[in-house]
Amino acid sequence: MSYPLRRAASRPGRLRHRLTWERPVAVPDGAGGESVTFEEAGAFWAEIRPVAAHDKRLGEGRVSEVTHRVFLRAGLSVASGDRLTKGARRFRVLTAHDPEEAGRYTELFVKEERP
Repeated sequence: MSYPLRRAASRPGRLRHRLTWERPVAVPDGAGGESVTFEEAGAFWAEIRPVAAHDKRLGEGRVSEVTHRVFLRAGLSVASGDRLTKGARRFRVLTAHDPEEAGRYTELFVKEERP
């Protein structure tokens, strides 16, 4: 289902998914390198719209890749590389921008991480 973003402003009920926002943190691994962990940065209500799902070959098996568009109210500095969680689901933020350039909403393009 497609509809203009401006209609979302008049329908606040579309922001019905509670997401936790996590930022990457580099932690020394003791051997001169570092590993990346994620630290909670906040939580917010958002709309999640599925975009596409694909199966890809990976060696002898197959891997599914699912992408989504996430809309949230403007004001948070969510950036590429951050992660969102909803229960056991994890989403890697690929891009973040203001789709209307009006300062009301932020649109994120995310890829769902599958274990």
